[in-house]
Amino acid sequence: MPEQNQTVRGSLFNGKKIFEAMEITTRKELEEFLQYIVAKPENYAENAWNLSKIFATWIVNKAPQVITN
Repeated sequence: MPEQNQTVRGSLFNGKKIFEAMEITTRKELEEFLQYIVAKPENYAENAWNLSKIFATWIVNKAPQVITN
């Protein structure tokens, strides 16, 4: 799937290819990803998306994070 392995622009993974970013992800980054999903359930509810595809999309979309106080 070379056409899907695009270079990430911006965020935690700037300049990395998607698959490389997925391979080097830390536990902290995975926790941030899961917090984002919990904070935005309307984006994912009632869909049968593969978690790895959701994660790749999160990376491409500059890994948005939940702001906590």
